[in-house]
Amino acid sequence: MSVRASALASMAVSTAAVAGPLPLQALHRQADHQQADAEALGRHLQHCRAGCGRWFRAALWAERMHQRLAPRFVTTLVGATAALLLLVAAAGGH
Repeated sequence: MSVRASALASMAVSTAAVAGPLPLQALHRQADHQQADAEALGRHLQHCRAGCGRWFRAALWAERMHQRLAPRFVTTLVGATAALLLLVAAAGGH
C-alpha cells in the first residue's frame, strides 16, 4: 500500500472511530464500492494473466492494429475499398 493510501486509510479509521458506527445505508454503499473494486481487480488480474499465454504476441499485434484502425475506421474502410477497386481495375484491364 502506498504512503498516501495508508494515510487515507488511517484517517478513515480515526474518523470512523470519532463519528461512531456507520448507518446501515453507508455500510451498504461501502460494500458496493468494495464489490466494484474487487471486480475491477479481478478483471485486471485476468488481463495480466492473458499476457502469459501462447498467443501473447498475436494479441499485442491485434491490439496495436485495433488502436490504429478503430479511430479511423471509415477512412480505413474507404482506403481499403479504393485499393481493392484499383486492383480489380488493373487486373481487368489486361
